[in-house]
Amino acid sequence: MSILFYDLYMKKLLVILLSLLLVSCSDVNKIEDIKAVKFPLEIHRGFNLGNSLDCASKDKGYTLDTEEFWYNPKTNKHLIDYVKEIGFDCIRIPVTYLNHIDDNLIIDARWLDRVEESVKYSLENNLYTIINIHHDTGMNPSLNWIFADSDNYEENKEKYIKLWSQIADRFKDYDERLIFQGSGEWMNPERNWNRSDSYEDFKIVHELNQEFINVIRKSGSNNASRYLMISAFSASGESDILEAMFYKDFIDSIDNRLILSIHSYDLDIDRIYDASKDIVDISNKYSIPVIIDEFGISAIKNRNKSLKAFKAFNELSNAYDIPLIIWDDGYEYKLIDRNNYSISDKEVYEILFTR
Repeated sequence: MSILFYDLYMKKLLVILLSLLLVSCSDVNKIEDIKAVKFPLEIHRGFNLGNSLDCASKDKGYTLDTEEFWYNPKTNKHLIDYVKEIGFDCIRIPVTYLNHIDDNLIIDARWLDRVEESVKYSLENNLYTIINIHHDTGMNPSLNWIFADSDNYEENKEKYIKLWSQIADRFKDYDERLIFQGSGEWMNPERNWNRSDSYEDFKIVHELNQEFINVIRKSGSNNASRYLMISAFSASGESDILEAMFYKDFIDSIDNRLILSIHSYDLDIDRIYDASKDIVDISNKYSIPVIIDEFGISAIKNRNKSLKAFKAFNELSNAYDIPLIIWDDGYEYKLIDRNNYSISDKEVYEILFTR
């Protein structure tokens, strides 16, 4: 290599290194030197058992056999054992009740048996376990039937209370490793996020969450002190939607047992950093710990962009001490092969457990 060529080469290398350093510094500078409210449980990384007990169909009516509607195998102990084996400390089990209720909203006891069986698999592995009401209150217009709707609040409240009263009674004697989540993602009938149109629905989520808290506490036994997860409209982390939910204080018979649930599949790095700062501010302002219980990496979106976003979530989780629960639906968001009990995406797995 000539002296001239070597000199040019070194200058070019220096420019590259400096640019990389500047990019790194710019990302680091986006992380504020603050923490969210300390998370009260030993949860770092969790796994979502998506598209399993949350499968549903309005066309199929009252039936027990919903678990394989969306082509995943039935959950068994081997799968939950594997989730524990590869390092997860929490499993979230989304549950939908649409096909398992009669005209009086009585839940099929056989379905509750099945949910309980899956919960036991998890607790036997000493995994923190989260169960919720998922698509019944969710964002899918072909499945949801309980809404965050200020115009029809009483009707929706009664449906919601009726379901949670039965769930609470079935699981009231389990210890604090079992966590109840009020809703997957609250939504109004119009699926409208526009503040000017839906602000009252953003606020009515507070009342629905308060009813959830009330019914769980009144059911007694270990539910009197159980950790409860609440989420804002669409499980959003946007500050205006969160502020609407917190427009007045939640009333609970025991202190420090509420957890704020946030979902995010954003791929824009700047928005991820900005939103994370807002979430930490909300956590401190309202003295509530935060968990991001749905995020993930899609197999059908740009891989490089998705990986950068995924790394950002992991980085922010570590910096702000916010637990992450990766979404896995066995198809588009797939980390674990549920047939062979193996890791489907090793790159994502390694990022997720990088501290």
